[in-house]
Amino acid sequence: MKICSNGALSVVQQFLTRNDYNLKWKYGTPQSVKWITIHNTANKASAQNEATYLNNRQDNTYISFHYVVDDIQALHLLPDNTNGWHAGDGQGEGNRASVAIEIAYSTADDIGLRNRALENGARLAARLLRNYNFGTDRLRKHQDWSGKRCPHDILDRYGWQNFVNLVQQKLNSGDMDELEENMSSFTQPDEQQGRQQTIPSFSQFDRHQQIIVRENVSPAVEHVLTPYIAVLQESNSLMKLQMAKIDELINMTKTLIHLPKQLEKSAAKADNVLKISTKLHASTVRSKVEDEKCEMIINGRDMQIAKPENSYTGTARNIVRAAYGPDGTGFHLKD
Repeated sequence: MKICSNGALSVVQQFLTRNDYNLKWKYGTPQSVKWITIHNTANKASAQNEATYLNNRQDNTYISFHYVVDDIQALHLLPDNTNGWHAGDGQGEGNRASVAIEIAYSTADDIGLRNRALENGARLAARLLRNYNFGTDRLRKHQDWSGKRCPHDILDRYGWQNFVNLVQQKLNSGDMDELEENMSSFTQPDEQQGRQQTIPSFSQFDRHQQIIVRENVSPAVEHVLTPYIAVLQESNSLMKLQMAKIDELINMTKTLIHLPKQLEKSAAKADNVLKISTKLHASTVRSKVEDEKCEMIINGRDMQIAKPENSYTGTARNIVRAAYGPDGTGFHLKD
């Protein structure tokens, strides 16, 4: 089967939105690239539709890829040096050391459309191989990592070796040299303005977490700097979490600092009650022995505990009021 060239391929940088969900389920950790892994999307969607679906998908599944390409363009969704979740091999080198290319339109009824997407996939693969100084021996199928029959259209209709040969042809002819890398962006709602706010794909944050757009940056410089900025932004998020935990520990420490003082006050009051109880007991015993009324004034209060008719509750009330002051604030005892 012969696939004819259709000119230069435009690569558009359109990194997935760095919200909390995508950072957890789609953005991986830094990786050293060893392989280029080829996939088919197994549907009729365009590259842009695939990218939008991936960006918005929230089903608590680890899934992401670096590029998606169709007959018109390639979209760059993850930095090459950040691992994606596409190979189905867990912590293996498919996920942890390879750049993923998804070739779109692989079930389209229009065979010409599928062929053009496939050729652009070969162009993109050739460019990446050249950038990393790799040969076609670094190409891998999704199937190589997990056994899944993917890229199905290449395997069933075109042939894997034919695709590898096409990539080599692009390398030899320099067909991919005309590739142009542009910048695009996803958008998210701006709740305050009630409109769509564009989130630049190449940006940094100031100390107040406000976006600063870097303009007039050449694609070559952007390609080098973007992964580092992405790592810095992720580090900034982790630092904010750490600061929140530090604040929590500080508040706990303050509570512990005041706790001994509170315990000391409670112990002093308990000790005062014990001393008064001891004095009252001694007075009661003495009154029984002498068979006469014994008066005791404590904190300005006549305890009158020597009377035989005094109830235990009345005695307790007098003890508490004597220990905590004339008013006995906060205590309501009944006879």
